[in-house]
Amino acid sequence: MTRQMAQVRIYGVDDLRVDQVAIPEPGPTDVLVKIDACGICGSDLGYAQSGSVMGPVQEPLPLGHEASGVIAAIGSA
Repeated sequence: MTRQMAQVRIYGVDDLRVDQVAIPEPGPTDVLVKIDACGICGSDLGYAQSGSVMGPVQEPLPLGHEASGVIAAIGSA
């Protein structure tokens, strides 16, 4: 069974959803951070009103970039 986490994503104009998505595996030079808190700022609200960063997209856009957490895993390098 794939481990999952909650993620807020934009699907379109004013269409925000909380989805369950797979927890990513870190690549060789990556760090996986377990998020403890994530804020929403003014730019996020603008993204929600426009449907994404640059307008409508084909894939859901993850929202939130003011996060804090702890390192959960590190890559091999």
